[in-house]
Amino acid sequence: MRRQLSGAALLLVAVLAVLGGMAVLGRRIQGDPATAPIPGPPALGSCLRTDVIPAGIPLDDLDGLLDYRSAEFETCAGRRAGEVVALITDPAPVDVAPVVDINGDLVGRSISDDPNYLMCISAARGYLGLVRPEEAVDAWIPLSPFISGLELIGPTPLQRRFGQQWVVCVVFDETSASDRRRPGFAGTVKDAYLGFPVPAVLTACDLGPCDILHRDELLASATFISPRTAAQVKESCREHAQVRTGLADLTAVAGLSVVVKYSAAGLAGAAPDRPLTASCLLRADEGRWLDGSLLNVGRADRIPWA
Repeated sequence: MRRQLSGAALLLVAVLAVLGGMAVLGRRIQGDPATAPIPGPPALGSCLRTDVIPAGIPLDDLDGLLDYRSAEFETCAGRRAGEVVALITDPAPVDVAPVVDINGDLVGRSISDDPNYLMCISAARGYLGLVRPEEAVDAWIPLSPFISGLELIGPTPLQRRFGQQWVVCVVFDETSASDRRRPGFAGTVKDAYLGFPVPAVLTACDLGPCDILHRDELLASATFISPRTAAQVKESCREHAQVRTGLADLTAVAGLSVVVKYSAAGLAGAAPDRPLTASCLLRADEGRWLDGSLLNVGRADRIPWA
């Protein structure tokens, strides 16, 4: 009798479990099904979650279009690996060329021309506050070390499937990718070239970034297509250096000299069909060293003598 009651109890439990499961499965869920929103491009000033590791120049399997690497972004806080400085909403197509090995076999394709990269350089200059003259000849063009740390990043595969085709331009601390002692930018690079001190990785000295012990700081380069005397070029370099450093009279600063380096013996023979180049530098005099950039230093007592 006890065994029969036990069996009946088990049967009752099983029936209740089935009925309960049917009630759960049959319960109507309120609302309509919807696709989760697909995020758009990161905003200007957004930061990378991780260091940029340039991945070469891959090509998309579809239509032969450039497939820029994708990355994750976040709101900036503290140090950052890289910062979004420009957004191209309608990127231009790129020219590609075949790549062959030593046997002449096709091994892939690479970019022969990327107009989006040139647009990124121009936009990054504006974001960083690096003024460039309208004319690219017979004028000093500020050096742009940030270009070596400029990466173009595109949508994720999911974003591309939903039709997104933007490209963002990211400036990152290139030295941090190879030297872990350099943990990226300490803060935003917005208008970085307008303040003091300028982040070292955005400066160019004879041995690398200007926080390394050095004597020479490279300020600008120029391509001349009309004749110039050495005195004219040096004077124009001095004027450019005074604007970039904020030092009103470099001739009154002891220990610093204006130096011009030429691509040829001189610039007297410069012509449209024979352009000649020069570099504008500031140099610490013999026996003296610097351990910081002179950009925007403003006063002689702030010059970073080592």
